[in-house]
Amino acid sequence: MKVMGQLVDLGEIGLAEAAGKRPLRLLVRLTVAGGTAPIRGAESVLEGETLAHTAEVEPAWAGDEMHLLTVETRTGNRLYSHYVLLQQEDAN
Repeated sequence: MKVMGQLVDLGEIGLAEAAGKRPLRLLVRLTVAGGTAPIRGAESVLEGETLAHTAEVEPAWAGDEMHLLTVETRTGNRLYSHYVLLQQEDAN
């Protein structure tokens, strides 16, 4: 299993007008057994206008979830937290 994540601020690369008030994107791609499951489109948009903080953690399973990354964004004085998790499910 391989997980790739990339945080993109469209304002930093000159696309702020095109992105409007939601310029932050979190691009994630999960590769397992030769198949790929990306997060695209509207699912990649993060609430908030600026990046406030990121925190990587040492991945470890806790029950059926593995926490990989916390991203905090901000609009004015409002702070938003976003979590990148892997969630394991039964194949049934």
